[in-house]
Amino acid sequence: MTSLQSCAVSTYVYINRPLVEAIELLAAAGWKHIEIMCEGRHGELLDWTEVQLASLARMGQAQGIRWSIHSPITGCNPATADEQQRAAAEALLLDTLCVAEALGCSYVVLHAGELDTEGEATAGLREAAQARVVLFLQRILAETAGSETVIALENVPPYPGLLGTEVTELLELAYAGGFRPRRPGVRQRPCSDGRQGPLPAYDAAGHVPPGRAASQRQCRRTG
Repeated sequence: MTSLQSCAVSTYVYINRPLVEAIELLAAAGWKHIEIMCEGRHGELLDWTEVQLASLARMGQAQGIRWSIHSPITGCNPATADEQQRAAAEALLLDTLCVAEALGCSYVVLHAGELDTEGEATAGLREAAQARVVLFLQRILAETAGSETVIALENVPPYPGLLGTEVTELLELAYAGGFRPRRPGVRQRPCSDGRQGPLPAYDAAGHVPPGRAASQRQCRRTG
């Protein structure tokens, strides 16, 4: 049985409960790495005061809990061609990274987004969307220069219009955004959710640990 010390659990498992209650339930169950899913009721994290965030950070320190955040999916589409929507997505991710700093998170999970068009997209439309994602990442990294929080670009289910459904596409986006294995200080790298499909599982230094299954996520989650 895998130890709760070596895995992460998402608050999504209690998405219908208030965030504080969800965290308390997971902490009471013995989880030591809790990923806060900023969707639905748990999106309230981004509205928490400095006092509330400091209290959560102290709770983590007292109980040996590490925090990470899954950035919002709703309203955060790095691939959109709409400049206002993309600016809103940047502001949302910057807010998320600010909260992550307050909690001492090592990383924030991000999806690459989706195409604005419905149905099958041409290669040109997809390439343009990919280019927008890369520029989005570059701007965010520039805005947060000096931070140590990593942006973990995560794979997604193979639904029409989504970016990052294929291993090759996600790796191309990550490399174009500056990811390099074994390069210290890189703040953007691919992240595999094993339920969606296999990706190399990189550790904090950007290495693929020997013997680790390709479908295993760096910090595996339940939920």
